Amino acid sequence: MNTVRKHAIAAAILACLPFPVISEVLVTAAMFSLLFQLAKQADISFTDVAIKAVFLVLAVSAVAILGAMLVHSVVVLIPAIGQVLSALTYPAMAALCTLQLPKLSLNAS
Repeated sequence: MNTVRKHAIAAAILACLPFPVISEVLVTAAMFSLLFQLAKQADISFTDVAIKAVFLVLAVSAVAILGAMLVHSVVVLIPAIGQVLSALTYPAMAALCTLQLPKLSLNAS
């Protein structure tokens, strides 16, 4: 399993924690870890791209939260399965945003 996929799965699992603030901090940490490992694999000094990485991860993390909130507010209206699906929106958004993070970081550099 490659690095990006491992971090996306980790972000989805961490997003399932019942404490939203702690969960978001851990998901953000997983995204930072992904960028750090990708920089290490590409022999790029992480300090060279650290400032871009901070803004990129915070922006992607905010998109994950806002996207999950929007999807949650619509999905919760579905009878019977809406509550279950709405509980899975943030883990799904965290995983999707983590999967897209390397593509965004390549475009930002």
